[in-house]
Amino acid sequence: MFDFLENEFGFKYPYPIYKQAPVIDYMYGAMETTTATIFSDNLMVDSRAFLDRNYVNVNCHELVHQWFGDCIGHLNSYDIWITESFATYFAKKFEQNVFGEDYYQYRRNRERDRVLKAVDNYKYPILHSNAGVARWYPKGSLVMDMLRDVLGEKEFKAVTKYYLEKNQFEFADSRAYMSAIKKVTGKSLYWFFEEWIFHAGEPHYKVSYENVKNEIRVQVEQIQKINDLVMLFKMPVEIKVKYTDGTSDTKKVFIDKKYQKAVIKNPNNKKVSYLIFDPNRKILKKLTFERTFEELYEQAKNAQNMIDRLDAVKALKTFSTEQKIDLFVSLFNKNDYFLIKNEIISQLAENNDKKSIALLK
Repeated sequence: MFDFLENEFGFKYPYPIYKQAPVIDYMYGAMETTTATIFSDNLMVDSRAFLDRNYVNVNCHELVHQWFGDCIGHLNSYDIWITESFATYFAKKFEQNVFGEDYYQYRRNRERDRVLKAVDNYKYPILHSNAGVARWYPKGSLVMDMLRDVLGEKEFKAVTKYYLEKNQFEFADSRAYMSAIKKVTGKSLYWFFEEWIFHAGEPHYKVSYENVKNEIRVQVEQIQKINDLVMLFKMPVEIKVKYTDGTSDTKKVFIDKKYQKAVIKNPNNKKVSYLIFDPNRKILKKLTFERTFEELYEQAKNAQNMIDRLDAVKALKTFSTEQKIDLFVSLFNKNDYFLIKNEIISQLAENNDKKSIALLK
Protein backbone atom coordinates (compact mmCIF):
# COMPACT_ATOMS: atom_id res chain seq x y z
CA MET A 1 0.00 0.00 0.00
CA PHE A 2 2.81 2.42 0.83
CA ASP A 3 4.51 1.72 -2.51
CA PHE A 4 1.27 2.13 -4.46
CA LEU A 5 0.20 5.36 -2.74
CA GLU A 6 3.63 6.98 -2.93
CA ASN A 7 3.63 6.24 -6.66
CA GLU A 8 0.10 7.64 -7.07
CA PHE A 9 0.88 10.80 -5.12
CA GLY A 10 4.48 11.40 -6.18
CA PHE A 11 4.95 12.27 -2.51
CA LYS A 12 6.61 10.14 0.17
CA TYR A 13 4.87 9.11 3.38
CA PRO A 14 5.23 12.29 5.45
CA TYR A 15 6.02 10.80 8.88
CA PRO A 16 8.78 8.62 10.39
CA ILE A 17 6.45 5.98 11.86
CA TYR A 18 3.09 4.28 11.32
CA LYS A 19 1.24 1.96 13.69
CA GLN A 20 -2.10 0.17 13.86
CA ALA A 21 -4.09 -0.97 16.89
CA PRO A 22 -7.20 -3.17 16.93
CA VAL A 23 -9.83 -2.12 19.48
CA ILE A 24 -12.42 -4.38 21.08
CA ASP A 25 -16.03 -3.30 20.49
CA TYR A 26 -14.94 -0.26 18.52
CA MET A 27 -18.08 1.58 17.36
CA TYR A 28 -16.78 2.32 13.82
CA GLY A 29 -14.80 0.41 11.22
CA ALA A 30 -11.60 2.38 11.78
CA MET A 31 -10.25 5.85 12.44
CA GLU A 32 -6.95 7.39 11.46
CA THR A 33 -4.91 9.64 13.70
CA THR A 34 -1.61 11.17 12.69
CA THR A 35 0.92 8.29 12.34
CA ALA A 36 -1.56 5.68 13.59
CA THR A 37 -4.86 3.93 12.82
CA ILE A 38 -7.18 2.27 15.30
CA PHE A 39 -9.64 -0.26 13.90
CA SER A 40 -12.32 -2.69 15.03
CA ASP A 41 -10.98 -6.08 16.04
CA ASN A 42 -13.67 -7.75 13.89
CA LEU A 43 -11.56 -6.72 10.92
CA MET A 44 -8.75 -9.01 12.12
CA VAL A 45 -9.77 -11.88 9.85
CA ASP A 46 -8.18 -15.15 8.84
CA SER A 47 -8.09 -16.49 5.28
CA ARG A 48 -11.57 -18.02 5.61
CA ALA A 49 -13.27 -14.93 7.02
CA PHE A 50 -11.44 -12.87 4.37
CA LEU A 51 -13.94 -14.25 1.83
CA ASP A 52 -16.81 -12.49 3.63
CA ARG A 53 -15.14 -9.28 4.77
CA ASN A 54 -11.54 -8.20 4.54
CA TYR A 55 -9.53 -5.27 5.90
CA VAL A 56 -7.96 -4.22 2.60
CA ASN A 57 -10.24 -1.30 1.69
CA VAL A 58 -10.58 0.10 5.20
CA ASN A 59 -6.85 -0.38 5.80
CA CYS A 60 -5.91 1.60 2.69
CA HIS A 61 -8.61 4.23 3.26
CA GLU A 62 -7.16 5.09 6.67
CA LEU A 63 -3.61 5.05 5.33
CA VAL A 64 -4.54 7.56 2.63
CA HIS A 65 -5.67 9.90 5.42
CA GLN A 66 -2.05 10.24 6.50
CA TRP A 67 -1.67 12.39 3.38
CA PHE A 68 -5.23 13.69 2.93
CA GLY A 69 -6.51 14.58 6.38
CA ASP A 70 -3.33 14.65 8.46
CA CYS A 71 -0.51 16.01 6.29
CA ILE A 72 -3.15 18.32 4.75
CA GLY A 73 -6.16 19.11 6.91
CA HIS A 74 -9.46 20.90 6.33
CA LEU A 75 -10.95 23.54 8.63
CA ASN A 76 -14.59 23.68 7.57
CA SER A 77 -17.02 20.78 7.76
CA TYR A 78 -18.24 21.36 4.19
CA ASP A 79 -14.71 20.65 2.94
CA ILE A 80 -14.68 17.18 4.48
CA TRP A 81 -15.13 15.65 0.99
CA ILE A 82 -11.57 16.59 0.10
CA THR A 83 -10.46 14.30 2.91
CA GLU A 84 -13.00 11.47 2.76
CA SER A 85 -13.59 11.35 -1.00
CA PHE A 86 -9.86 11.15 -1.66
CA ALA A 87 -9.39 8.36 0.88
CA THR A 88 -12.34 6.39 -0.52
CA TYR A 89 -11.15 6.88 -4.09
CA PHE A 90 -7.49 5.92 -3.66
CA ALA A 91 -8.38 2.89 -1.53
CA LYS A 92 -10.62 1.76 -4.41
CA LYS A 93 -7.76 2.32 -6.88
CA PHE A 94 -5.48 0.19 -4.71
CA GLU A 95 -8.04 -2.62 -4.81
CA GLN A 96 -8.12 -2.30 -8.60
CA ASN A 97 -4.35 -2.74 -8.59
CA VAL A 98 -4.58 -5.85 -6.37
CA PHE A 99 -7.87 -7.52 -7.33
CA GLY A 100 -8.32 -6.39 -10.94
CA GLU A 101 -10.72 -4.39 -13.11
CA ASP A 102 -13.90 -6.38 -12.45
CA TYR A 103 -13.52 -5.97 -8.69
CA TYR A 104 -12.93 -2.24 -9.23
CA GLN A 105 -16.18 -2.05 -11.21
CA TYR A 106 -17.93 -4.00 -8.44
CA ARG A 107 -16.81 -1.28 -5.98
CA ARG A 108 -17.94 1.47 -8.35
CA ASN A 109 -21.28 -0.27 -8.85
CA ARG A 110 -21.87 -0.32 -5.09
CA GLU A 111 -20.93 3.36 -4.85
CA ARG A 112 -23.31 4.26 -7.68
CA ASP A 113 -26.23 2.33 -6.16
CA ARG A 114 -25.65 3.99 -2.80
CA VAL A 115 -25.52 7.50 -4.30
CA LEU A 116 -28.59 7.12 -6.49
CA LYS A 117 -30.56 5.70 -3.57
CA ALA A 118 -29.57 8.62 -1.35
CA VAL A 119 -30.65 11.19 -3.93
CA ASP A 120 -34.27 10.25 -3.22
CA ASN A 121 -33.85 11.46 0.36
CA TYR A 122 -31.98 14.75 -0.01
CA LYS A 123 -30.40 16.98 -2.64
CA TYR A 124 -27.42 18.52 -0.88
CA PRO A 125 -24.26 19.10 -2.93
CA ILE A 126 -20.99 17.50 -1.87
CA LEU A 127 -19.72 20.88 -0.65
CA HIS A 128 -22.21 21.20 2.18
CA SER A 129 -22.03 20.64 5.93
CA ASN A 130 -25.11 18.40 5.75
CA ALA A 131 -24.14 16.54 2.57
CA GLY A 132 -23.81 13.30 4.50
CA VAL A 133 -21.89 10.07 4.15
CA ALA A 134 -23.32 9.08 0.74
CA ARG A 135 -22.03 12.36 -0.74
CA TRP A 136 -18.66 12.65 0.99
CA TYR A 137 -17.62 9.02 0.49
CA PRO A 138 -19.07 7.16 -2.56
CA LYS A 139 -20.19 10.16 -4.63
CA GLY A 140 -16.91 11.99 -4.05
CA SER A 141 -15.03 8.83 -5.00
CA LEU A 142 -16.95 8.58 -8.28
CA VAL A 143 -16.35 12.28 -8.93
CA MET A 144 -12.61 11.64 -8.56
CA ASP A 145 -12.94 8.84 -11.15
CA MET A 146 -14.52 11.32 -13.57
CA LEU A 147 -11.98 14.04 -12.80
CA ARG A 148 -9.12 11.67 -13.58
CA ASP A 149 -10.78 10.77 -16.86
CA VAL A 150 -11.31 14.46 -17.78
CA LEU A 151 -7.76 15.51 -16.84
CA GLY A 152 -5.94 12.44 -18.10
CA GLU A 153 -3.59 10.15 -16.16
CA LYS A 154 -0.43 12.27 -16.37
CA GLU A 155 -2.03 15.58 -15.43
CA PHE A 156 -4.13 14.05 -12.64
CA LYS A 157 -1.01 12.68 -10.96
CA ALA A 158 0.87 15.95 -11.48
CA VAL A 159 -1.97 17.88 -9.80
CA THR A 160 -2.01 15.50 -6.82
CA LYS A 161 1.76 15.87 -6.36
CA TYR A 162 1.64 19.67 -6.59
CA TYR A 163 -1.34 19.92 -4.19
CA LEU A 164 0.48 17.84 -1.56
CA GLU A 165 3.77 19.71 -1.92
CA LYS A 166 2.10 23.12 -1.90
CA ASN A 167 -0.12 22.51 1.13
CA GLN A 168 1.80 20.00 3.27
CA PHE A 169 1.27 20.44 7.04
CA GLU A 170 -1.30 23.17 6.35
CA PHE A 171 -5.05 23.51 5.97
CA ALA A 172 -6.47 23.52 2.45
CA ASP A 173 -9.91 23.66 0.90
CA SER A 174 -11.72 22.87 -2.34
CA ARG A 175 -10.56 26.06 -4.02
CA ALA A 176 -6.94 25.24 -3.17
CA TYR A 177 -7.37 22.00 -5.10
CA MET A 178 -8.99 23.84 -8.01
CA SER A 179 -6.08 26.29 -7.92
CA ALA A 180 -3.63 23.37 -8.12
CA ILE A 181 -5.39 22.11 -11.25
CA LYS A 182 -5.15 25.54 -12.89
CA LYS A 183 -1.50 25.99 -11.87
CA VAL A 184 -0.34 22.58 -13.12
CA THR A 185 -2.45 22.12 -16.24
CA GLY A 186 -3.34 25.66 -17.26
CA LYS A 187 -6.97 24.51 -17.45
CA SER A 188 -9.89 25.94 -15.54
CA LEU A 189 -12.19 23.13 -14.51
CA TYR A 190 -14.57 25.43 -12.70
CA TRP A 191 -17.40 24.01 -14.83
CA PHE A 192 -16.64 20.52 -13.50
CA PHE A 193 -16.60 21.59 -9.84
CA GLU A 194 -19.65 23.79 -10.37
CA GLU A 195 -21.81 20.83 -11.38
CA TRP A 196 -20.30 17.99 -9.33
CA ILE A 197 -19.13 19.71 -6.10
CA PHE A 198 -20.97 23.04 -5.71
CA HIS A 199 -24.31 21.77 -7.03
CA ALA A 200 -26.31 18.63 -6.27
CA GLY A 201 -27.83 15.84 -8.31
CA GLU A 202 -26.67 13.73 -11.23
CA PRO A 203 -27.50 13.83 -14.94
CA HIS A 204 -30.33 11.66 -16.24
CA TYR A 205 -29.82 11.03 -19.93
CA LYS A 206 -32.58 9.82 -22.24
CA VAL A 207 -30.96 8.27 -25.32
CA SER A 208 -32.21 7.01 -28.65
CA TYR A 209 -30.65 6.52 -32.08
CA GLU A 210 -31.42 5.78 -35.73
CA ASN A 211 -29.25 4.40 -38.51
CA VAL A 212 -30.12 6.37 -41.66
CA LYS A 213 -28.40 7.83 -44.73
CA ASN A 214 -24.98 6.35 -43.96
CA GLU A 215 -24.82 7.81 -40.48
CA ILE A 216 -25.92 6.95 -36.99
CA ARG A 217 -27.81 9.79 -35.35
CA VAL A 218 -27.81 9.66 -31.56
CA GLN A 219 -30.31 11.87 -29.73
CA VAL A 220 -29.54 12.79 -26.12
CA GLU A 221 -31.86 14.61 -23.73
CA GLN A 222 -31.11 15.55 -20.12
CA ILE A 223 -34.33 14.84 -18.23
CA GLN A 224 -33.28 15.47 -14.63
CA LYS A 225 -35.39 18.10 -12.88
CA ILE A 226 -33.57 21.44 -13.08
CA ASN A 227 -33.77 23.76 -10.05
CA ASP A 228 -31.56 25.96 -7.86
CA LEU A 229 -29.49 22.97 -6.77
CA VAL A 230 -29.49 20.74 -9.86
CA MET A 231 -28.25 22.07 -13.20
CA LEU A 232 -27.74 20.89 -16.76
CA PHE A 233 -24.50 18.90 -16.83
CA LYS A 234 -21.56 19.40 -19.16
CA MET A 235 -19.60 16.20 -19.68
CA PRO A 236 -17.51 14.51 -22.37
CA VAL A 237 -19.37 11.29 -23.17
CA GLU A 238 -18.11 8.39 -25.24
CA ILE A 239 -20.51 6.61 -27.60
CA LYS A 240 -19.58 3.20 -28.99
CA VAL A 241 -21.30 1.48 -31.90
CA LYS A 242 -20.73 -2.23 -32.51
CA TYR A 243 -21.67 -3.53 -35.96
CA THR A 244 -22.86 -7.01 -36.89
CA ASP A 245 -19.66 -7.58 -38.91
CA GLY A 246 -17.60 -7.32 -35.70
CA THR A 247 -16.18 -3.84 -36.34
CA SER A 248 -16.91 -0.82 -34.18
CA ASP A 249 -16.77 2.98 -34.11
CA THR A 250 -16.30 5.22 -31.07
CA LYS A 251 -16.91 8.94 -30.75
CA LYS A 252 -16.50 11.29 -27.77
CA VAL A 253 -19.07 14.09 -27.61
CA PHE A 254 -19.26 17.00 -25.18
CA ILE A 255 -22.86 16.92 -23.97
CA ASP A 256 -23.83 20.28 -22.50
CA LYS A 257 -27.37 21.02 -23.69
CA LYS A 258 -30.82 19.77 -22.75
CA TYR A 259 -31.30 18.41 -26.27
CA GLN A 260 -28.31 17.34 -28.31
CA LYS A 261 -27.53 15.21 -31.34
CA ALA A 262 -24.33 13.30 -32.07
CA VAL A 263 -23.58 11.88 -35.51
CA ILE A 264 -21.34 8.88 -36.17
CA LYS A 265 -20.50 8.38 -39.84
CA ASN A 266 -21.42 4.99 -41.29
CA PRO A 267 -20.42 5.34 -44.99
CA ASN A 268 -20.81 1.63 -45.73
CA ASN A 269 -24.24 1.55 -44.10
CA LYS A 270 -23.29 -1.28 -41.76
CA LYS A 271 -25.97 -2.87 -39.61
CA VAL A 272 -25.78 -1.96 -35.92
CA SER A 273 -25.48 -4.82 -33.45
CA TYR A 274 -25.72 -2.59 -30.36
CA LEU A 275 -24.82 0.90 -29.16
CA ILE A 276 -23.36 1.75 -25.75
CA PHE A 277 -23.76 5.24 -24.34
CA ASP A 278 -20.80 5.83 -21.96
CA PRO A 279 -18.91 2.49 -22.20
CA ASN A 280 -17.53 1.15 -18.92
CA ARG A 281 -19.96 3.46 -17.10
CA LYS A 282 -17.48 6.29 -16.52
CA ILE A 283 -20.10 8.92 -15.65
CA LEU A 284 -22.27 8.90 -12.54
CA LYS A 285 -25.72 9.12 -14.12
CA LYS A 286 -29.17 7.71 -14.63
CA LEU A 287 -29.88 6.39 -18.11
CA THR A 288 -33.12 5.81 -19.99
CA PHE A 289 -32.31 3.96 -23.20
CA GLU A 290 -34.87 1.63 -24.77
CA ARG A 291 -33.33 -1.15 -26.87
CA THR A 292 -34.57 -4.26 -28.60
CA PHE A 293 -34.10 -7.74 -27.21
CA GLU A 294 -31.60 -8.48 -30.00
CA GLU A 295 -29.48 -5.42 -29.09
CA LEU A 296 -29.41 -6.29 -25.40
CA TYR A 297 -28.71 -9.94 -26.24
CA GLU A 298 -25.63 -9.00 -28.27
CA GLN A 299 -24.37 -6.52 -25.66
CA ALA A 300 -24.84 -8.99 -22.81
CA LYS A 301 -23.00 -11.65 -24.77
CA ASN A 302 -20.21 -9.70 -26.46
CA ALA A 303 -19.51 -6.32 -24.82
CA GLN A 304 -15.87 -5.94 -23.86
CA ASN A 305 -16.43 -4.54 -20.35
CA MET A 306 -18.04 -6.58 -17.59
CA ILE A 307 -20.10 -3.62 -16.37
CA ASP A 308 -21.56 -3.09 -19.87
CA ARG A 309 -22.56 -6.77 -20.04
CA LEU A 310 -24.12 -6.43 -16.58
CA ASP A 311 -26.13 -3.37 -17.67
CA ALA A 312 -27.51 -5.34 -20.62
CA VAL A 313 -28.47 -8.28 -18.39
CA LYS A 314 -30.24 -5.88 -16.01
CA ALA A 315 -32.12 -4.29 -18.91
CA LEU A 316 -33.36 -7.75 -19.94
CA LYS A 317 -35.42 -7.87 -16.76
CA THR A 318 -38.49 -6.59 -18.65
CA PHE A 319 -38.38 -9.46 -21.16
CA SER A 320 -39.98 -12.87 -20.65
CA THR A 321 -38.05 -15.80 -19.23
CA GLU A 322 -38.82 -17.76 -22.37
CA GLN A 323 -36.97 -15.18 -24.47
CA LYS A 324 -33.85 -14.94 -22.32
CA ILE A 325 -33.43 -18.29 -20.56
CA ASP A 326 -31.06 -19.82 -23.14
CA LEU A 327 -28.92 -16.67 -23.11
CA PHE A 328 -28.85 -16.64 -19.30
CA VAL A 329 -27.77 -20.28 -19.12
CA SER A 330 -24.98 -19.54 -21.59
CA LEU A 331 -23.88 -16.38 -19.74
CA PHE A 332 -24.01 -18.05 -16.35
CA ASN A 333 -21.66 -20.78 -17.53
CA LYS A 334 -19.46 -18.32 -19.44
CA ASN A 335 -19.11 -15.43 -16.99
CA ASP A 336 -17.00 -16.08 -13.93
CA TYR A 337 -17.77 -12.77 -12.20
CA PHE A 338 -20.43 -12.92 -9.55
CA LEU A 339 -22.25 -9.64 -10.33
CA ILE A 340 -23.61 -11.06 -13.58
CA LYS A 341 -24.37 -14.43 -11.99
CA ASN A 342 -26.23 -12.69 -9.13
CA GLU A 343 -28.36 -10.67 -11.56
CA ILE A 344 -29.26 -13.78 -13.57
CA ILE A 345 -30.25 -15.68 -10.43
CA SER A 346 -32.34 -12.74 -9.15
CA GLN A 347 -34.31 -12.65 -12.41
CA LEU A 348 -34.92 -16.42 -12.47
CA ALA A 349 -35.36 -17.10 -8.75
CA GLU A 350 -39.17 -17.24 -8.77
CA ASN A 351 -39.59 -19.05 -12.09
CA ASN A 352 -40.83 -22.65 -12.14
CA ASP A 353 -39.82 -23.61 -15.67
CA LYS A 354 -37.42 -26.53 -16.00
CA LYS A 355 -34.46 -24.60 -17.40
CA SER A 356 -34.58 -22.01 -14.59
CA ILE A 357 -34.79 -24.70 -11.91
CA ALA A 358 -31.94 -26.61 -13.50
CA LEU A 359 -29.76 -23.49 -13.55
CA LEU A 360 -30.55 -22.66 -9.95
CA LYS A 361 -29.68 -26.19 -8.89
